[in-house]
Amino acid sequence: MARKSIRIDDLFKLKGMADLRMSPDGQHAVAVVQSVNVEEQRNETALWLWRAEDDSFEQLTKGPADSSAVWLDNQTIVFAAGNREEDEKKDGPYQKTRLFTMSLRGGEPLLRATLDGIVFEMEPSPDGSTLALTFGAMPAVPKNKQELWKKVPPPMVANHVRFKLNGLGDLPPRLPSIYLLKTKREQWSKPKPLIDDPLYWDSGPQWLPDGKKIVFSRMDAASVNIEGHVMIADMKGKIQELDVPVGPIGGVVVSPDGKHVAAAANGDPQDGHSKPVPLGICSTDPKKKDWKLIVETDGQVTRQVVLCDGCVSMSGFMKWESEDAIYTVHSVHGHCELLRVQPSTGETEVLAGKYGIAFPADCVGDTLLHGITAPDSPIELHRLGLKKPLSKLNSKTRKLYDIDLKRWWVKTDPDMHVEAFLWATSKQLKTRKSASLPLIVYVHGGPSVQTGDGFIHEYTWLAHEGYPVVTLNPRGSTGYGVAHGTGISGNWGDRDVHDVLTVTRATLRKYRQFDRKRVFIVGGSYGGYMANMMVTRHPGVYRGAVSQRCVSNIISMSGTSDFSNALLPQIIGVSSIWDDPQRSWDLSPISKIRDVRDPILIIHADRDLRCPIGQGEEMFHGLVDAGRKINEEVRFVVFKGETHELSRGGRPENRRVRLEEILGWVKKHDKPRK
Repeated sequence: MARKSIRIDDLFKLKGMADLRMSPDGQHAVAVVQSVNVEEQRNETALWLWRAEDDSFEQLTKGPADSSAVWLDNQTIVFAAGNREEDEKKDGPYQKTRLFTMSLRGGEPLLRATLDGIVFEMEPSPDGSTLALTFGAMPAVPKNKQELWKKVPPPMVANHVRFKLNGLGDLPPRLPSIYLLKTKREQWSKPKPLIDDPLYWDSGPQWLPDGKKIVFSRMDAASVNIEGHVMIADMKGKIQELDVPVGPIGGVVVSPDGKHVAAAANGDPQDGHSKPVPLGICSTDPKKKDWKLIVETDGQVTRQVVLCDGCVSMSGFMKWESEDAIYTVHSVHGHCELLRVQPSTGETEVLAGKYGIAFPADCVGDTLLHGITAPDSPIELHRLGLKKPLSKLNSKTRKLYDIDLKRWWVKTDPDMHVEAFLWATSKQLKTRKSASLPLIVYVHGGPSVQTGDGFIHEYTWLAHEGYPVVTLNPRGSTGYGVAHGTGISGNWGDRDVHDVLTVTRATLRKYRQFDRKRVFIVGGSYGGYMANMMVTRHPGVYRGAVSQRCVSNIISMSGTSDFSNALLPQIIGVSSIWDDPQRSWDLSPISKIRDVRDPILIIHADRDLRCPIGQGEEMFHGLVDAGRKINEEVRFVVFKGETHELSRGGRPENRRVRLEEILGWVKKHDKPRK
């Protein structure tokens, strides 16, 4: 008899997808597919190939760490790969990137270049002769230091504010910039910098059709604001700025004739990350000041920022395919749409994703491929116009995910409505027995992202274990307009906390089967901050809490996070804690640690650079000092060798234990308060 419920292990049977790229002639596409290798305790990625002739989708490379594939011509891909070569064991202290080519005509991947540094992005020139790289160059290892540095790594010297990044560790001594790499020789030479300014992080290279210029995004990495610019450079490295509003840049693409650029930008360096990101167009001629907004929105154009399992990366997509069609994604109201935009009028058409997440995507001509995932459906590859998916990545596990997602709006203030989502089984929704079920209120991270109708194994699994989950997009989340997104700017822990409390009460009124005495608060990152705020500012409201990769002390956080002070204007309204240290302390959960009386589980990773381990340690030690009993009223679980991405990309066993810890904690305290 087939089992009716999902298990933790089903998480490791799921496959994800990213970096979908079609060949120039539209006859093939290559995608990065992620899977879990439980035996080796690692996540693996391999390249899969779609063929237009029969709509097949099959594995192309063996992995285990193949990614970032682009097309040099209609038959040849270039990609980055790891764990393939014996030489990798001899690399020494600095990270390298190995680039391979593979022909669809047959044969094994060929190693073309071993680069001293990190390749973040690749974009081939129109004729395929040159790769434009977003590249962070690492120092070469002197021969007389090779053996020594394996035993005693050299010290890191902070040459700029952004000297580390969660998931990568130490960044290169010089910030990533635009490099060029020639691809016509048998063995490729070292990349040469086209742009190499140590004050800026340059990224997202896009070639003009004639191959003579490159458009790219530039960020002042030292600024506490998000000062993004769109630049154009010729092959001699001469740089000029285009007429795009300065602020967050969501994506950039060049028109087929090379005369215009479409860019997602809102022109607000301070609060722009919390505001909608619309789409506009300007000339590629720096002399022309002709920025024109064509698509206004409550959400973000060009970027997928809705939380879900299956979309391996939360990045973006935009392609100017013809004179009258820009294709892009649009994250709004808890889902990610695939849009066709008419550049001259701004007229938009939703092609996919009115429900769920339509991502990743790419197109050539009238052929458009995209992924689709929904609450009860892990990701599969689709072709626009066909009902059935092209892939069967998750066909064996899809039938297990019985979830009936309910979504509704809650009025939290006279002029504010917050969208909520209930993850529950059909049986749980149908029950009429009052106060018979517990409830978990789960607050997402960010906060400048969205929760919605993307597939999430954890929420479904918790519901199947008897603990339905309500998620929400409180103020500070994206996707709901300016007032909603900026509703907590400079004032975390006020209206966002109010929104969570109001949605909790509204859920209990709407669904009488939930017991108000058995409601738990759970969150990660910013959601961990919110869990901490609930137990310190509103003790007794929730039966217990789970705080993951949390923020507890804004003062210490500002000096230790890889984001440094970049979030301070959003959190406390000033660019430095020293401008108002008392406010930094007042908005820190730790300042009210002695008021806690609810049991709390603190989960952290020791290599988390976004919310460093000290944030969890301060919370734990503060509670113990206040008299909370270890493992009864406070429990601290630290995962070794993991980063801020533990829940999404950690090693399988650690992800399993994390889920077991959460379920075990709520079960332990799912009883009347003493």
